[in-house]
Amino acid sequence: MDTLRSSNFTNFQLVCFIASTTGQGEEPDNMKHFWKALLKRSLPKTHLSKMSFTVLGLGDSSYAKFNFVAKKLFKRLVQLGATPLTEIFLADDQHELGPDAVIDQWLPIFWNSVQPFVSFKIYLKASAGLLKPKFTMRKESSRPVKKYAPKVPPSSVGSVWKCELMNNRRMTPFDHFQDVRLISFDFTGTDLRYDPGDVLVVQPSNSDENVEDFFNTFPQLKSQRAERFHIIPNFIWASIPHELVQLYPLPWTLDQLVRHYFDLQSIPKRYFFEILAQFTPNDLEREKLTEFSSAEGQQDLYAYCNRPKRNALEVLQDFPHATGNLPTDYLFDLFRPIKPRSFSIASSMAAHGNEVEILVAVVKYQTKLKKPRLGLCSNWLAKRLPGSRAPIWIERGSFHFPPPDEVGCKTFSLV
Repeated sequence: MDTLRSSNFTNFQLVCFIASTTGQGEEPDNMKHFWKALLKRSLPKTHLSKMSFTVLGLGDSSYAKFNFVAKKLFKRLVQLGATPLTEIFLADDQHELGPDAVIDQWLPIFWNSVQPFVSFKIYLKASAGLLKPKFTMRKESSRPVKKYAPKVPPSSVGSVWKCELMNNRRMTPFDHFQDVRLISFDFTGTDLRYDPGDVLVVQPSNSDENVEDFFNTFPQLKSQRAERFHIIPNFIWASIPHELVQLYPLPWTLDQLVRHYFDLQSIPKRYFFEILAQFTPNDLEREKLTEFSSAEGQQDLYAYCNRPKRNALEVLQDFPHATGNLPTDYLFDLFRPIKPRSFSIASSMAAHGNEVEILVAVVKYQTKLKKPRLGLCSNWLAKRLPGSRAPIWIERGSFHFPPPDEVGCKTFSLV
């Protein structure tokens, strides 16, 4: 939303807002400037009187302020004179079908509501065929592609540093069910600083086992493992996370992409199955993949994928005909980028100097699948040896202590 110019915003007649909520009811980073501009007290009550809008919220009901940003946005738009085309729709990541449970209800209502605003017939994605891949991969040995450098979106992330891991110590007894580790990093020589309430962010990578599993699943790519590729965007919105470009300057080898970019352990969404259905030559596979990508097949998809926590690599192995015929460019659409993980800091700079500590609960559990489910980041950290390095940075937390002169001290006597 921050890409919108506030000066032009009043001229929009039809806007679809899709807003997520971060932290404890906070707007995401790419909405902060937009939201600040929208809250100006000087704005008249007719400021957005030309606008009709709909709001879809993306939230998680396990948080107290469920979809708080979408609710605030809807209310503020109405205050400024905008007309809602639909009621507010609040998707919930905790629903057994995920956000799609609400999105499937919202989409037909949205398409019907915008018909009066457009002079062309709207075709849903399902009737228009598969979208182009997000990126095109071109070997470095091909003709120059400098002008096609992928967009790196603005980010609140400062410098990312590969810091030395000093300690990795298990804090719970070995016979305890939960492996909790105290992990510390040395950031001497960096610009990292932190205050109480700040957050340490770690950018993990895939395990060696999963990387090898990927190339065994795509044996046709093994010979290209060391090849470097330019990543060419096919859409103006296609971008690569800021922190990954800092850590691994482009162009990337295919091995780097698989190790550091593709989230191989993510649970596939519906579009994953829609893509595979387009490329399988096998009728039985196509029938099943088409069912999983339809609104009617979501209960079956949940039972197959979400309930047992079946990951993307395991799904690809279940549909070998589709996997063998998949164009390489669509890997970016199948696999999301590995997201950084945030940890509360368990140390103080006043006591520890250029050292930062976190407590990490290692995620490992069993479903009906034979292979245990492993958290990507926690297991990656648990296996790191002292002396190795990990990419980290600091983000300011939403919790802040009051200034010392505002803190009163009370004395209690114990009887």
